[in-house]
Amino acid sequence: MHKEIKPFFLSFLLIVVIPNIVLAGFSAWLDLNRPYINLDYLFATLLIFTRLRIAGIILFVLGFALDLLALMGQIFLFIRPDNLLYLAKFLPQASGVYQLSIVGFAVLLLGLIALFIVLPRYSKAIHALVLFNAALVLYAVNVYGEKDSQQRIWRVQHSPIVASQFLFLFDQRSTGFLQSFDSSGPALSDKKVIGASAEWFNATSENRQLMLIASESWGIPHNAEIQQALLKPLRNLSAQVKNFTEGQFNFSGPTVAAELRELCQLTPFHYNFKDTLTGFENCLPNKLKEAGYKTHAMHGATGVMYDRIYWYPRAGFSGITFFENQSWPRRCYSFPGACDIDMIDTASQVFSDTEPTFLYWLTLNSHSVYDTRDIHLDLFDCARFDVAPETQTCRNLKLHAQFFYSLAKSIEGGSFKGVEVIIVGDHAPIITSIEEKAAYFVDQQVPWVKFNVDYGNINRTAVRNSSTVENLSSH
Repeated sequence: MHKEIKPFFLSFLLIVVIPNIVLAGFSAWLDLNRPYINLDYLFATLLIFTRLRIAGIILFVLGFALDLLALMGQIFLFIRPDNLLYLAKFLPQASGVYQLSIVGFAVLLLGLIALFIVLPRYSKAIHALVLFNAALVLYAVNVYGEKDSQQRIWRVQHSPIVASQFLFLFDQRSTGFLQSFDSSGPALSDKKVIGASAEWFNATSENRQLMLIASESWGIPHNAEIQQALLKPLRNLSAQVKNFTEGQFNFSGPTVAAELRELCQLTPFHYNFKDTLTGFENCLPNKLKEAGYKTHAMHGATGVMYDRIYWYPRAGFSGITFFENQSWPRRCYSFPGACDIDMIDTASQVFSDTEPTFLYWLTLNSHSVYDTRDIHLDLFDCARFDVAPETQTCRNLKLHAQFFYSLAKSIEGGSFKGVEVIIVGDHAPIITSIEEKAAYFVDQQVPWVKFNVDYGNINRTAVRNSSTVENLSSH
């Protein structure tokens, strides 16, 4: 019996540890989530010990590729397989971490293929079978005990001991959400919907600097003092921010519906905009471009999400900045992509002193599930407003406080001179607890604010004095 322990341990090392340890370490390094043991590799291993060795190796290579796709999807969400070709062309601009990783993955795959070819010399079929069955039992226990019903298609919430990356991707691609990107028929409705930007549809003959910010999951708290606290850094810029007005209106729908509301005054039937070539002619960017404006769109997520790489140009944007377009100092997690506070400088550089400019910016980091890792400036005291600190609502408010404060600091520092700004919520915050959402937010309504940046007078202390939690959250 003791003579079998050492060979079995060697089999465990070769079959379980080595094929998984590098990708598990890589996922931990980039703060991704991945099962510690990929069941797909163990199934491929069983074939290695049969006459179907070639099929086993092919299956392993396929499993390795799917494993990488499952990891990549937590950084660059892709909707269709051809989206990978789009993302691949930005590899020269990607972080050196990603470039070195690709080389490392290629070397790793070749090494693992070599290992699987010689595996029967150092292991036994019975060992592979025992390990596969043990992993299968752990997988069954994990699936049976799964309680996380809020798993997101772009984010794996935890790292189970054993799971199948193939089954994960299959389940992910079978959701109605992703299937809607292959829907047929007209994508745009003729029904006109009016948003906060309506007045700009008639301003195409004027030379103005315009910035429209669609603020992800910015809602209307029942406690009006919360909203005033969030907007206080902007209101404090009395020397720079003029004509500050605010309001709200009814709206229900996903983010892309809110975008079409503000940019085109249209509503969508489905999300397959890749094949929608017409219907965008009267969108605001097209109107402004025809009037001589420079038009630019920004979003911190990948451009394949909601087919923005296709319909943004059709709506009239000449310049576009997505996550993959340039290197960023860090990435954020609530939804994979760039951090909004890192994009503010990029936004300010879009404007020109010599030509009228329209910038549209869809923010990202205040997307559910409101990851605490995206809170770099903790400026909002939830307890002061009787918001439980452990709630999604608290994290949502902290992320918006961070964004409004950072935008105000940029304005105070001299950015966005002479720019007319509209900030509007896309939809009410997504809160998974119905009771929590009802307790803190007005449902199916979104807020907006409008102001002009006038830099005739400078007050360097305005935002600085509102930067503390005490001042930002004061009644």
